[in-house]
Amino acid sequence: MRKRLQETALTVGAILGTLCLLGGIAAIAFGITPLVFTSGSMEPSIPTGSVAMSRTVPATDVHVGDVVSVHSADGSRITHRVDEIGTVTGNSVVLNLKGDANAAVDSEQYVVVDADRVLFSVPYLGYVVAWLSTPFAWITGGVLASVLLWVAFAPDVRRLSQPSGRHAAAASVAAVVVVSSIVGVGFSRSTATEAAPLDVATAQASITPVVLGRPASFTCANAAGSAVDLSWPNVTRATGYRLVFTPPLGANPTTIDVTPSATATTTYRPAAGLTNLLNLGDIRVTLQTVYNNFISSQSVTQTIVALTSLAYACKTAGTVTPAAAAPRSARIAEAPASTSTTEAPAPSTAATSSPAETATTTTTTVPETSAAPTTTTSAPEAQTAEPLVPDTTTPAVTTPPPPPASAFIAEGSSTSSGGYTAGVDGGSLVITDTIGRVVYEGPASSSDRYGSGAVWSSDGSLYVLSDASPVQISPAEDGTFAAVVISPAALPSDISALL
Repeated sequence: MRKRLQETALTVGAILGTLCLLGGIAAIAFGITPLVFTSGSMEPSIPTGSVAMSRTVPATDVHVGDVVSVHSADGSRITHRVDEIGTVTGNSVVLNLKGDANAAVDSEQYVVVDADRVLFSVPYLGYVVAWLSTPFAWITGGVLASVLLWVAFAPDVRRLSQPSGRHAAAASVAAVVVVSSIVGVGFSRSTATEAAPLDVATAQASITPVVLGRPASFTCANAAGSAVDLSWPNVTRATGYRLVFTPPLGANPTTIDVTPSATATTTYRPAAGLTNLLNLGDIRVTLQTVYNNFISSQSVTQTIVALTSLAYACKTAGTVTPAAAAPRSARIAEAPASTSTTEAPAPSTAATSSPAETATTTTTTVPETSAAPTTTTSAPEAQTAEPLVPDTTTPAVTTPPPPPASAFIAEGSSTSSGGYTAGVDGGSLVITDTIGRVVYEGPASSSDRYGSGAVWSSDGSLYVLSDASPVQISPAEDGTFAAVVISPAALPSDISALL
């Protein structure tokens, strides 16, 4: 009986250990991340409490309709369906996400270089996984592993004198059992994902001021000795920067505060020990700006790969430039303006033509000069017939000639205001400062009358004229530029002259 119990324990331990090891190897080799859904924003396709398996893919491989998991500006994980793909800048992409159960898209636009795309999901398995992540489950698992080892390898005093050929195999299985317990605990710490805090379909023409902005770009470069250098341009008034390193498999993130350099660019090389041997793979690096006790709500991300606990490499070496969110605000603000209409001038035209008719009918002093169509009797009778024939003639509308094309920035060219340079290239409008740092980037306008419509004003702002409402792009407090839709009446004189 004791021998049969030992063999059963060894077999169960070997099977569980092998499955856990294979799962761990697959997760590291293929970038598989388990996700537990803690809200119902993706119902009915993915119910609350489901577990989904996701794989990290480049942002440029994401398509509309994919269910992806990304990090929001505050670091929380959001898993929603891709509703729209926005601006693509290098290897970074702007994603607009929406939960299947939500009435509107998420309020935040997600600028990512990669995303965890959901492969499949298992309903309600998340409740089990969540329980396995509790301390009670860890203690219970440790006790069960100890009991399993004791049953398998406790000495039998009645068989001490009998040689056994199973000692070598038992030692191998023991290693598998111990490792399976460790890996099992690691996998039980899966990543939780939730809905974005939005379920209202409200569109308003409002501009949110940005007090502290993120760096304009984030660069990852491979360095000698299996190391990486992370660098970014300094932000005006920043007292520091915060880097959050998030390893795979739900491990706890590591937060590092970096002091700005005296030069225009700050560089940081991650030290060894950000992860352990059980959490090798992609490490998401989130960069935020710090000013005293304040941290920027916006962030920019890169991804490095932990080859070992001491060696790192860039997943995609290069620079990530987050796209500006101002163009989306401009589109929202233009919506109410596009529904407004201008009253037809027909009533005023009829009113101005009425005196002419009256003058014609009241000066009939000679019967031969009276107008035949209006009356054939005396002048008083002609006056009573006048209101029955209203004048519906609409005067011709005179369209002013278009402004000279040289007044606006042409495709493939740029102009400077002194402190900043604006250029239009490839359908994008980009504004840079004196050191070449991008302070604004958005889609360029195009119309038959104004071309790009982009023109600098003497007040230091860039204005974009089009067939719709004009847009003012002016410096913000954080050193970047922000766009806002304005009324034509608010244009400065040098710009309104071009209308």
